[in-house]
Amino acid sequence: ISLGNPFFIDSLKTSIATPALDSLYKTAKTPSFIERGKQYKTEDFEKEKNRITTHFRNNGVYYFQPNNVTFDIDTINKKNKTDIDLKISNYSYQENDSTKTTPFKIYKISDVNIFTDYAAGESNVSIKDSTTYNSFNLFSKTKLKYKPYAITDAIFITKGGVFSDIKTNLTTRSLNNLKIFNYPSILYEVDKRDTTASSLIAKIY
Repeated sequence: ISLGNPFFIDSLKTSIATPALDSLYKTAKTPSFIERGKQYKTEDFEKEKNRITTHFRNNGVYYFQPNNVTFDIDTINKKNKTDIDLKISNYSYQENDSTKTTPFKIYKISDVNIFTDYAAGESNVSIKDSTTYNSFNLFSKTKLKYKPYAITDAIFITKGGVFSDIKTNLTTRSLNNLKIFNYPSILYEVDKRDTTASSLIAKIY
């Protein structure tokens, strides 16, 4: 095998369609895995996709995925150099039989609902007891048998805060560490009360 000369990144620009994401990208532009002068490596592009996705999803961009980041790589009229255009298009989704696009949104948490004695397959069981404590809503099928703070102290998702994968994972881990609940899970749904469709209800089971 005779290796050719490696390519190096000559320039990097960004084309981000959603203004809110363009601003968010600039807050964590560095350290990047793709920089001018670095040798071209495919793995760096995968790492950069994941880095951007992690940053966005920890700052409210609920629907963002790594495949939303693409790269145009231009080597025309270049000798062992390449120009990179990092592209992030608007959010694309299916509605009926057509594909639609809309700018990405930064989602805030409008409610945190905690179902303290949920069991799989019992989604239709009526709620007999409930309370609100420090903006957390707690529900029970029977009389609530936990002190609210004993549960809420382990929850990092807050009403009014932005959606965050880190807070979701911390909450799951913290609830597991209490060792009183089996397999706690967290789901999010878009709050239909919000006319801007940019709020999420966190449901902790």
